Amino acid sequence: MSRLRGAGKWVLAAGWLTGCTHWSARSDSYLRPRAAHLIDNHRHNNSNRGSVSVPTGGHKWVDNWDKREPFTDNDNDDRARPVATRHIILVRHGQYHESGPEYTLTALGRSQAQAVGARLKNLDLPYKSIVHSTMTRAVETAATISQHLPTVPIESCADIEEGAPIPPEPPFPDWQPSDREFAEDGPRIEAAFQKHIHRADPTQTVDSYEIMVCHGNVIRYFLCRALQLPPDGYLRFDVRHCSVTWLAVHPNGHVTACMVGDVGLGHKP
Repeated sequence: MSRLRGAGKWVLAAGWLTGCTHWSARSDSYLRPRAAHLIDNHRHNNSNRGSVSVPTGGHKWVDNWDKREPFTDNDNDDRARPVATRHIILVRHGQYHESGPEYTLTALGRSQAQAVGARLKNLDLPYKSIVHSTMTRAVETAATISQHLPTVPIESCADIEEGAPIPPEPPFPDWQPSDREFAEDGPRIEAAFQKHIHRADPTQTVDSYEIMVCHGNVIRYFLCRALQLPPDGYLRFDVRHCSVTWLAVHPNGHVTACMVGDVGLGHKP
C-alpha cells in the first residue's frame, strides 16, 4: 500500500512537472503580449486622470449656525465662550406593531430596547438626561432604557414626534406625505432641532451626555442639519430600530458625527 501511495505521489509530481515544463515552453510567447497590454492600459488610465476633476464643496461651513457665537470682539474674554462639548445620543425607538391605535413595541422591539439600554449603561457615562418623544413606541423604549439608568432624569417632548420634515431628494415612491403634513411637521421638527441641537452654554464647564429617544426621520433630519448637509437628503441615511446616532457639538460650533445608525454600540467614540 505504501508503494502505491508513493507511486501516486510520483505520478502527481510528474504531472505537475510536465505541466510546468509545458507552461515554461509557452509562457514567454504568452506573457509578453499580455504584459504589454497591461502596461498600455495602465498608461492609458494614468493619462486620463488629468481630465478628472474633484467636485468642489457646495458651501462653506457656517460657524454661527446655532446663533450662539460669543458676543464679544475680545479674544481674551472667555466669559462668553463655550468650553464644554455637548454629546447628543439619538436613539431610535424599537420595532413596533404597525397596526393598532398605539403602535406598541413588539417582542423584538422590547428586546432591542433592553439591549441598547444595557449598552448605554456599560459606557458608564455621566448622562445628564433622557428626553423622549410622546409617541408610544418612543415612550416604551425610553422607559426600558431608564431601567438601566434609574438615576438619570427623564422627560418627554412632543416636538420630536415622528413626521415629514421636508420633501426628500430623491423622492421615495413608497413614502409620499401630503403637502399639509410637510407644512405641519417641518416647522415643528426644525424648531426641535434649534431647541435641542446647539453648543453648550458658556456656564457649562464639563462635557455633557444627553440621550434623546425619538424617530427615524427626526434623527436623520437632525443629522443633516447639524452637519450642514442638504436637509432634503435625510432619507439617504439608514437609521435602524434602537440604533444610536451620536453627535458631538464642540465649543467652537463644529459638529462631529461619532456614530450614525450604529446597532453595535460597545465603546466610547
